[in-house]
Amino acid sequence: MGLLKKFQEKLVLQLLVLAFFLFLLLLGTFCAAKLYTQWLVQESTLELGRSNLTQAKLRLEEHYKSLGNLATALSYSPTTEQYLAQDSLSRFQNSEALSAVFANTLLLEGDIRSIYLYQANMERIASFGKEFSIPDMPSTPPEERAIGSGFLSENTNHLYYPFYYPIYDLRTPASRRLLGMLAIVLAPDSLDGILSESSPTDHSELYLLDRQKRILASTLPTQLTHLPEEMLQCSLKYQVQSAASPSSGWSIVSRIPAFDLKKQDSQADAIMLLLGGSSIALLLLLICFCYFHIIRPLRQVEGFIRRNIKQPEERLHLNRADEIGTVSGSLNQLLDTRKEMHEKIQLSQKKMYEIELAKKQAQVIAYQSQINPHFLYNTLECIRDMALYYEADSIAEITMALSFLFRYAVKGNSIVTVADEAAYIKEYGKIIEYRFMGKITIDVDMEAGIGEKPMMKMLLQPLVENAVFHGLEQQEEEGLVDIHIGSQEGGRLCFTVSDDGCGMPQEQLEALQRDMERQSGSEGIGIGNIYQRLRLFYGDSFSFALESSLGNGTCVTVSIPVQVPPH
Repeated sequence: MGLLKKFQEKLVLQLLVLAFFLFLLLLGTFCAAKLYTQWLVQESTLELGRSNLTQAKLRLEEHYKSLGNLATALSYSPTTEQYLAQDSLSRFQNSEALSAVFANTLLLEGDIRSIYLYQANMERIASFGKEFSIPDMPSTPPEERAIGSGFLSENTNHLYYPFYYPIYDLRTPASRRLLGMLAIVLAPDSLDGILSESSPTDHSELYLLDRQKRILASTLPTQLTHLPEEMLQCSLKYQVQSAASPSSGWSIVSRIPAFDLKKQDSQADAIMLLLGGSSIALLLLLICFCYFHIIRPLRQVEGFIRRNIKQPEERLHLNRADEIGTVSGSLNQLLDTRKEMHEKIQLSQKKMYEIELAKKQAQVIAYQSQINPHFLYNTLECIRDMALYYEADSIAEITMALSFLFRYAVKGNSIVTVADEAAYIKEYGKIIEYRFMGKITIDVDMEAGIGEKPMMKMLLQPLVENAVFHGLEQQEEEGLVDIHIGSQEGGRLCFTVSDDGCGMPQEQLEALQRDMERQSGSEGIGIGNIYQRLRLFYGDSFSFALESSLGNGTCVTVSIPVQVPPH
């Protein structure tokens, strides 16, 4: 497991293992190619041997046919026919003519050593050439031409073979009357040429055998007269092929040495070695490239990351335009970003500390001034009671409305119900109506069933105040602020605050919208302040629309989700 883990963690080990397997693959491919080449050479050599044996067999057939033609010409020449038909005395007188025919044949055919002429009773009546004692001389003339078994001459110890040709009376072909036999003794010198031309390799052994497996001819000098049975079988050292001539009964045996079958073409070996060497060189080049261009730069990156913990100001400099160079640049950029973020976090922590400190101070001040709201509530209640005592109902009502507004404003919770916000606006409307002596009316219309929905506190009061003091106060005639609270599709609440005041021109409206978008905070309670509070409270899930035209009043429409985001 430890070795496996180390292998998984080290890219160099993975590269070396990959290179080792690639080397084994190349070596296996080279060995397979070599074995395939050897097999191909062996099959080609064997096929060449079979083809040469076939051609040699055809040449033997031609040789046998030419012997038959020669024997036919000799046997049925007028001189031979006349000689066979004469008696002993006449033959003695005419022997020179027959000898001349036989002599001409010996001169024309160098392989012929002797020619013998026999009567039908196998009595020799003429001969020309060397005298041989043919051991397997037939007792009667054969019916068809035939080649006898090879034999060794007692005087010269050379190998010869006889060719027997029966002679029939052609005047009565139907009776096939046998007149005699012609025997030709030949030396197998011409057969050596047939064998030498049929050798498939330089070291192949070819043998010409007669019916009794006697060696008539061979491509190599040999002391053997018969070919042993084991030499006719394939072995680890030799591949044996043979072909038989049906006419003569002879057979040709080819013995190809195993080293000739495995011998490679030197040019093919050189090409394979060149390809193998080139492949290994390319593999080494690939290993060097991967190490110097991938692994070593990655080690530099790893070392840089380790050093950067102690030296955060250091940066990695690799002058490369490839992916590793891109990674180096991205790493430097990441470090710069991290440094910048670290500085921003430190600054934010400092500000948060200051804000927390300010909140603590504000809490101390709030604790110190807790008595003030109670004192103000009690004072307002006292004024209301005195107004009721002196039957000043208007004073009592406005005092009660002011007390409600103050209690609502100083509550600590920032989330209220829609009904609470609507009640607050109605009390605020009473104060406005008393202040402007009925000139300005505030009308609140709330859709049924949404009173318990949650919403942001103090959303409508700044919008109503803007409508009163910027839209209606400036005109002499009476004015109306219409407030509609309803629901929309998708579970949203919609608030519309419209007035029939003086309105504003298009340029002023566009400027107000731009200032509202740019404003990050406001010390006042105008539209910009409401917009920023909505953004902080609801994020991007609210909508705020402002419409106005000169002389036709202003309309503000706010849409918020029913569900209040968590704070």
